[in-house]
Amino acid sequence: MARSNHSYKLAPRRAYTVAASLAVLLVLGLFPRTANAGFGMTIDYGNVAGFEDLFPGAHTWGWTFSTNNAISVTDLGVYSGGDDGDGLFRTHIMGIFNSSGTLLGSTTIGITPNGPGAINMFRYAALGAPIILAPGETYTIAATFPGSPPEQIFFADPAPQAGLSIDPAINYIGWVERNFATTLQFPNQGPFGPEEGYRFSTNMQFTVIPAPGAPALIAVVGLAGGSRRRRV
Repeated sequence: MARSNHSYKLAPRRAYTVAASLAVLLVLGLFPRTANAGFGMTIDYGNVAGFEDLFPGAHTWGWTFSTNNAISVTDLGVYSGGDDGDGLFRTHIMGIFNSSGTLLGSTTIGITPNGPGAINMFRYAALGAPIILAPGETYTIAATFPGSPPEQIFFADPAPQAGLSIDPAINYIGWVERNFATTLQFPNQGPFGPEEGYRFSTNMQFTVIPAPGAPALIAVVGLAGGSRRRRV
């Protein structure tokens, strides 16, 4: 028997059902949703007024910030020089603390040679597990600087700085430090706000966590699915 050569189109009712099903899958997370990835701060080195300096003595350097969105921090970085080619002379321990001074997670970056590997003047190491930061809270990112031989950090002039941008998911509050700290400890000096300049010492890579919206969408899909009934 000859096979009929018909073309078929998806009926409106069926297309409607498929669209509703895809929406449910999106809400349930079976299809991935795109999130925004970013860095805590981005520096246009040629447009930031300031200077690099080698700071002797054991210190913990960092900065305090608040969150506008929930974020998942995946990597922490330490400043490695303005030409993106400088290495690191010493091992650095980097971490994030909450406002109470509790260490939420940390990672270590070892001695690195000069050459490629820096991203926008920072060298990064991945965390063993992401650190989830809640919106509307205050946190501090910091790293150890053993001091011998000394590592360079960037001292920038007070705000505003055209060459410095802070990711909109966070708010920069000010730089912090702890003197004579040979281990990673919560900084006890600062924060010193932008009016007192910046200290570029540490940075982070993170992903913005999408705000939950599943209940409302599921409710809409449920109502849509119940609005049509098949006739028999």
